[in-house]
Amino acid sequence: MKTILLALMLSLSFVTYASNLASNTHIENDVIIGTPKSKPKTYNDYHSLTLEQLPKQQVKEPYSIYPSSRSDYVPNDTYYNEQVHWLAPTTQYLSYNNILPSVQRLSPMRRPVVGIIDSGFYAHPDLIYADGYDMVTLGDAQRGENYLMRESDDEEHFCNVHGTGVAAVAVATRDNNLGFAGIADGDFLATRSMDCGFGYLSDSSDALLWQIGKPVEDIRPATVTADVVNMSLGGTVDHCPDFMQNAITEAVNSGVPVIAAIGNNEMDASEFTPANCNGVINVAAASREGELFSSSNFGTLIDIAALGDFVASATEDPDGVGWWEESSFSAPIVTGVLANAVSEFGLLSNAEIKFFLAVTATPFAAGQCDDSNRCGPGIMDANAFHSSLREYKNGDLVTLKPALSNTEFCDKDLYATDDNELAMLCETYELVMPVHQSNRSDIRFEVMVFVKDDTMQYANGQVVATSTSSRMLMSALDMSSNDYGVRMCNTERCFGDTAIKINSSSTALPAKCNQ
Repeated sequence: MKTILLALMLSLSFVTYASNLASNTHIENDVIIGTPKSKPKTYNDYHSLTLEQLPKQQVKEPYSIYPSSRSDYVPNDTYYNEQVHWLAPTTQYLSYNNILPSVQRLSPMRRPVVGIIDSGFYAHPDLIYADGYDMVTLGDAQRGENYLMRESDDEEHFCNVHGTGVAAVAVATRDNNLGFAGIADGDFLATRSMDCGFGYLSDSSDALLWQIGKPVEDIRPATVTADVVNMSLGGTVDHCPDFMQNAITEAVNSGVPVIAAIGNNEMDASEFTPANCNGVINVAAASREGELFSSSNFGTLIDIAALGDFVASATEDPDGVGWWEESSFSAPIVTGVLANAVSEFGLLSNAEIKFFLAVTATPFAAGQCDDSNRCGPGIMDANAFHSSLREYKNGDLVTLKPALSNTEFCDKDLYATDDNELAMLCETYELVMPVHQSNRSDIRFEVMVFVKDDTMQYANGQVVATSTSSRMLMSALDMSSNDYGVRMCNTERCFGDTAIKINSSSTALPAKCNQ
């Protein structure tokens, strides 16, 4: 069948190049994907070095006990002050992602493994590779161990360092007095799936399987497996090919979030893959001022936005800094934050991730994104996300508790002598939701009922309660036969496609209800 040709950033030169490769397709309905061809806006002069001449990396021994969180912690990395996504949003710059306080309060149980599937990895002194593999089969390429390719279109310059830049945002070595502060202090698993920014989508799907520990024919297993995977790549095709969807489903079923860049073609993301695959967490680019970035794809597939403008990261100069843009560099900001969350809380479902990203998001600037069908719920606030997720995991949010156990909500003594009122209150539960950050007045939470142990996709449930408040009183619940979930909605839409399960483990009645 005819090969579908696509790229993350279309150009005449790419289309011509890709069309010459059509006859080399090695899998039915395979597609050519890419990463943006552009380099960062500013970077230091580069003088060509051989791989052997690059600074040697120091192997960082894994440690089992993390230092306690510190409110005064600030990374000491050289270019940390250029990494404005670590800052809290301001009235002028709404898209800063508030990373620092989330890291200061982090209490991880282990080092996360961050997987990056991309092009243009090299031995940058601020990146420590736990393992890697070259999956490229484009043209005459052969898969193998040499994933640290000096991808070059001439003898003096890299044609692509995209993967190195993406990786440094998420997982550059922190506190080593050089380079960048990676959001996640973890191990880095790299898979090269493109050459000079172009490759077969099937190579990326194989790369994903390899990163999550699934077998890939004739390829050795990875020495570590990813906890989160970033895919800042893709191209224009109106459906998710089966082989890509199968790999993503394997990842999701294994508890590994797959974070995808939404793309930069100014088009509906439903026409862009892997963003149009089920199960991915799609990240759009936002300008510093809090608008959807001018080239960003749009639509209801957007799960969250992050800074995609002046994102400081690694370039082809091992000692330099560049300012990257577009959704390729928004995605690893979210990837790093999710890696930190996994390191503290363990496995997270896609529904949990999408719900808390949406409910804690910073609103877009007024204007083009007033319609959430275009831009999604807002811009990631890492600290609000992580704090709300911690409350949820501690049983303080999205948890049913007997109303009579909360003296702030009702005066227990008022009903102590009235049997009828006491009986009614003993069937009433309080549900506390996160306080959303949206500036919209039409945000509501909907509680849905599902058959016990069934999946909580919206189509399988029925709405039983709605509230615009972060606190709800509910009664007549049948928790022996049913599960209950919640979603966040506004007038235009409900976010995500699966409800987050309400915790009912704290529903034991107070002693006076058993009298």
